[in-house]
Amino acid sequence: MEEAQQENETINAREKFDVEKLRPIMRRVLNAELTNASYEDLDKESTTRIAHKIKQAMLELSPSDYKYIVLVNASKNNNQGGRVDASMHWEMDADTFVQDIYQSDLLICSSIAFAIRL
Repeated sequence: MEEAQQENETINAREKFDVEKLRPIMRRVLNAELTNASYEDLDKESTTRIAHKIKQAMLELSPSDYKYIVLVNASKNNNQGGRVDASMHWEMDADTFVQDIYQSDLLICSSIAFAIRL
């Protein structure tokens, strides 16, 4: 019983992924990749490259103890409304996510990065 309690305390003592460090990096990646881009310029490779850059930043911030999922969705800006939401139903003290949206007159791109502690 004591061994299980010690393991649980060790898990809880680990630091949570720092979303405040990732948020400006995500913004810089989106701006760098999408400024002056049109929806027609984007393809699978473009959104995959954005996701990969965000994931690489996550690995540099906290390389171990986490699994990472990065979703990038680009759509044409037709002056329509839209929503991007995410909710977590797991370890609230450890797992987290960051989301950001890039918007121009030509396109809208949402990115969501999940950090799930192992």
